[in-house]
Amino acid sequence: MAATKLGGLEGPQAAGPGPVDRKAAEHFAVVHWGPEDVARITGGEVLRGSGLVRGVSINSRTLRPGELFVAYKGPVHDGHCFLEDARRAGAAGLLITRVPKGGLPKDCFVVRCEDSARAFLQLSRAYREALPACTVIGITGTCGKTSIKDFARHLLQARRVLVAAEKSYNNRFGLPLTLFRADERCEVLLCELGTNHPGELKELAEVAQPDIGLISMIGRGHLEGFGDLEGVFEEKASLIEQIAPDGLVVLNADDAFYPRLLERVGERRVLSYGVTHRADLQAGALRPRADGVHFELFDQRPGVEGKAQVHLPLYGLHNVRNFLAALALCAALGEDPKDLCVEAASLLPSPRRLELRKGIAGATILDDSYNANPESLMAALAVLDSWSGARRKILVLADMGELGEDSLSLHQALGHQLKGRVDLLLTLGPLAAASAEAFVEEAPRPDMARAFLQSEPLVQALRDLLHEGDLVLFKGSRMMELDCVVDQCLAQDSGQGPSN
Repeated sequence: MAATKLGGLEGPQAAGPGPVDRKAAEHFAVVHWGPEDVARITGGEVLRGSGLVRGVSINSRTLRPGELFVAYKGPVHDGHCFLEDARRAGAAGLLITRVPKGGLPKDCFVVRCEDSARAFLQLSRAYREALPACTVIGITGTCGKTSIKDFARHLLQARRVLVAAEKSYNNRFGLPLTLFRADERCEVLLCELGTNHPGELKELAEVAQPDIGLISMIGRGHLEGFGDLEGVFEEKASLIEQIAPDGLVVLNADDAFYPRLLERVGERRVLSYGVTHRADLQAGALRPRADGVHFELFDQRPGVEGKAQVHLPLYGLHNVRNFLAALALCAALGEDPKDLCVEAASLLPSPRRLELRKGIAGATILDDSYNANPESLMAALAVLDSWSGARRKILVLADMGELGEDSLSLHQALGHQLKGRVDLLLTLGPLAAASAEAFVEEAPRPDMARAFLQSEPLVQALRDLLHEGDLVLFKGSRMMELDCVVDQCLAQDSGQGPSN
């Protein structure tokens, strides 16, 4: 099945034989499951064969010798069409839901279950329970999950043997893929836990069984599934219940729900971070500059008080908080965050999260096209507000999805909030068009906004409109594929753009 090839362990002791080295895989294997074990875990039945598997895969192209191949049927591919490919790649076992017409490959055991997607999750939970002394960190929140995870990986990679979620792998398939990459050498597992409907986070947390949990913030995301902000709060707060009583919870002291989250913590330890509110790790003396943000870290934990200078080569107050969150995770692992601040200077933004790019015609692009909700849009606009020296400030806004029955009114309200903040608004999609209409109501000129329903005319308009010195922020939900629009507006030399 088509998928991105996953990396292995990271960190100082992770080097060694390659990922397909059979002897190395055997030596560091976490599990050795026979067909009866797989049947017991998944509630399935053994059809034939014997042997042992020491890992799990749903991708016949990246499967390693000795692994179990789970024949998952997705919206595009059916794993049952790749059973022979899996056997040739060295699969020691197959987990299926049906016997294909062509029969079953030989040379590996076969177990049949009712639901391969559910079985994949069950196997990952059993795998997690078999991991040796490894600290598992679960990261959730409406915004910032991936950046916090990436920043923590950057800070820890020279100090701990770790596995971190690839990209934004944070759902019922992404989390297991992360867990299955760990072996006996793993000291830290950085997991993202995403959710878009009630109960999903609890299910994922029961699989990950995090020793440390982090809630970045609670905002207006996935309202279609949660109904309202209270529903979002209840879902995110459910992570705390899955942390052991002697575990640790990391919380954002600046978040409006911080006091209520504290009430849910019980006897668990808490480590807080923030900018505008007192916290264990707090940023102060912020100085936004052309090369990012300079500030002081104040470590206010009893017995280890101190401060350090930080140069964060990223833009926005939200990224300061994301970096503080990563430092807090490191502190929870016993590292001194003050010693880690020097590593901030070499940080890069996560892909398509306020990436500075060179645009056509000499324009500068802020590519924040990965995803969007009202909170992340406001954070990106704050960067636009603080940017100096731009000829024009242009916002390219696409529909923000999964906002529920208030979706239209939220887009209209956001349009009104753009007054005086952008010189030109270009929108993509019917909901973002409502933002354009609201913006024009209070704009000095009606030509300050243009709405598009398809990406091709939007790209052409940008090519006609952009000039040297323009600053263009792209923001929209992933479903709108705004990243494709960005790619068509990049200069040939499209590395990091000029500083402000």
